[in-house]
This record gives sequence, C-alpha cells and structure tokens, in this order.
Amino acid sequence: MSPGDSVLVELGESSFPGVVVSADPHIARRQVTVSADAARILEANPDLSLPARVWRLTGEPPTREFGLAGAVMALEHRGPETWHLRVMELGVFGNMLLGGLGFRGVSNEEYLWVIARDAGFAPSRLNFPTWRPQPDNFLVVVPVEGLELVADLEAGDLLLTPHATVAKDFIGLGPSDLQASFIETGVWAVAHVDSRRMWDAEQEAIRRFNRALGRLTLAARYSMAVGADGKLRPFDSTTRAEQPRLRTIAGVAGPRTRRIWLRGYRQTPNKVPVSPRVLAGLIDAIGFPDERIDEALAAWLRAASEEDSAAAAVALSEALEFYAAGSQVPQLFTKTELGNMKKASKEAVGLAPMRRGARNAKASKVAIAPSPEDRARGDRIDQRVGEFNTPPAAALLRAALDADGIDCSEKESDLIGRIRGVRRSVLHGQARVTLDADDLRSGLSLVNRLLVARLRRLASEQPKR
Repeated sequence: MSPGDSVLVELGESSFPGVVVSADPHIARRQVTVSADAARILEANPDLSLPARVWRLTGEPPTREFGLAGAVMALEHRGPETWHLRVMELGVFGNMLLGGLGFRGVSNEEYLWVIARDAGFAPSRLNFPTWRPQPDNFLVVVPVEGLELVADLEAGDLLLTPHATVAKDFIGLGPSDLQASFIETGVWAVAHVDSRRMWDAEQEAIRRFNRALGRLTLAARYSMAVGADGKLRPFDSTTRAEQPRLRTIAGVAGPRTRRIWLRGYRQTPNKVPVSPRVLAGLIDAIGFPDERIDEALAAWLRAASEEDSAAAAVALSEALEFYAAGSQVPQLFTKTELGNMKKASKEAVGLAPMRRGARNAKASKVAIAPSPEDRARGDRIDQRVGEFNTPPAAALLRAALDADGIDCSEKESDLIGRIRGVRRSVLHGQARVTLDADDLRSGLSLVNRLLVARLRRLASEQPKR
C-alpha cells in the first residue's frame, strides 16, 4: 500500500472507507496510517480492540486486495472532520514487554511460537508449515518464593528442592539480572514433561507447580490443633500470612534435542499514563455513586487483571449480573395464579390441603400433621412455583440493554453465553472450561461498552448543578 490508496478498514463486523496517508514497509512490522471521515467512523462505531484488516480498493467497481492485518495502535483527531487511524502488523506484540530471555539450540519458529502463545494467540492461529519439533523429556525448573526447605520434598510428579544443582544447566543464559533472580530464592520446583514444544512443557509444569503450592498454602493455613492425620501438629501463626508462589522465571532444557532456555515467562503491558483525552463524554460520570455499577466495575477490573481465563470469565459473569440487576421485567403470573398453581401441584401429588378423612378429624379436633417427607415436598413446590416470576438472567440482561439503548449482535450474545457457561462449570465443580484469549479480549471489551453506556445514562439523569 502507498499514500493515496483508497482502502477499507475492517474491525470485526464493522468497516469504513479511508485513504492511506503513510505506510511503513518495514519487513518485521509494517504499519499504515489511514485518514477517514469522522461521519463514517461514527456510523461504523468499531471496537478498536479487535483485530484490524486493511483492504486496498482498486478498479471500478472497486475490488478488494488484502493489504495488512494487525492491531489498532491509535485513533487521533487531525482536522475538523478528519481522523487518522494507525494499524500495525503484529501490533499486539508492540504493547508487551518481555521478561528477559537466554537460549541455545532454539529455532526461530519455536521462538516466534513462544512470543505468540504468550500474547494469547491460539495454536489454530499459528502456522509454521516447515516446523516439525522433535519430542523430548524436558526438564523444567522454576524458582519458588515464600518456602523454606532443608531437604527435597517430593510431591507426586514434581520435586521441590533447596539444592542449587538443579539450576546449573541454566547458568550463563540470559542477562545477569535474570540469572540473579533465578538463583536467589534458594528453592526450586522441578518437573520432567514429555512434549514436542518447549512452551507447552513449560506451561504444563507451571500448572503442576501451582497446584502443589496451592495445597502447601492450604496446609500452612490449617488452624486446627489436630492435623489431618489425627495427630497434634506444629502451629506458627506468623507463617499463615505467607503464600508460597512461583517466581515468573522458567528454565527449560531438552536433553535429547539440546534445546534450552531461561526466560521470564510473564509478559507485562507497556503501560502509558492515561490521558484526559480518552475521558471524552465521561467526565460527568466519574464522581457520582451507584452501588450496582461500582460492583460491576470492580468485577470487570478483576477480570482485566486476572491471569487465569476461567477466573476472568467468572468475574466477567459477575459484572454482567451486577449490570443487569434491578432491571424491570414484567411479571408473568399474578399472585392468585401462583397460589392456584401451588394448590394444583400439591393436589397432583396427593398433598391436597383437605385429604379424605380430614373433615372428620377437624370435627373431632384431632389434627393430622403431614409427615416430614410430605412437608418437604410441599415446601419444594411452594419454593419452585414462587420462583416463576423471578426472571432468568438473560431476560434481566435484555431489559438492561434495552434501557441503555444497546444492541448486541448475535456473536456478542453467543459470547455472553460462553462466558456464563464457564461460570456455571466453575461454580458446579464440573470439568475445567476456559475462555480462549480472543473471547476474553472481546468479553472485556463488551462489558466495558455496557458499563460506559450505563454510566452515560446515569450521568444524564443526575440533577443539574
């Protein structure tokens, strides 16, 4: 693409036309800046957090030629009715800072795989046709904080050890501060994992380590004098505040393929201070209190900072519930109808108020008390029928969206269903289900949009000063 080219910018289901004003052909990270009319962007109202595609328009009638795919880095006001949109190829990587890396014997494809997976790309979105990594039994070593050991502690398929010999293979890899941080804790978690990819082995080992440290924390905070084995146990209140945890540095070594790295495995966002420019339209919504929206916002913030996608989905679902709470939904049944349904339901299972013989019992002033089982069945019927006017979560959310004038697409409704599905699985102790990185990003963006719309509406309803 070149300056002056007509283009179409796509973000999710939204699109708008523009003209290229600059194009950087850098082979590693191309970027293009598109000038677009404000009215066109307003009409499309795109979600700028979604992946962007820029298509070059040629001929008459225009045909589309693929130009660039990437992330929106900035949207800036450049004239009375003109805005500039900057899209960068691999832009998602431009917002991340690596935690340090040293390696030997690692191919370029594996290195790119690591960066992409850390950035949240699903394997289905990565394609290296010529890369065929060989299987290996990888040694994975991660330093542990908040734990003192004088001897090895074997925990199933992993080892917790104070012996620095496990770290010797990684000496000399990476910058000096990474090396120092890897060594200084004095305790390491160690596992061997069969895998073809180093990243997969590392992440599987980290899951095992976190599982073991979670159980150690559980044991450390057990406050009963008699332990789980029925014997008196030592107790030290000063250790109950500590939580053994991994330091986010991993050494991974494959003895057969001779691949090895030492790296900080947590990428951190490249944070830039918030500018007042981004508060346009929300200044009036910052100060006033609203308990439900504050709870929803707190849940959204937890989801945004949560590293575990399942926990993030639960927090997003909680944010949606607080957002929808208090919405007015018409009742489906009158009080009389509910009473009639309760009565009919009880009669259908033999729990009618006046059973055969009850009239004589009343006359003789002898009470016939229901059995505990019949009482429980009657109470269950009263409870369930009494809930018939309680609207389902979907109806409350729809009412909230209507009140705020928000239209959700079919894809967004499906996304909300997936978010709630993860929450149901977690709350009911079912098999672990997670959101992929794309769903999580889209979910955070969607809930953000709902909360902003609600704040705008609430601000407009505040008395004028």
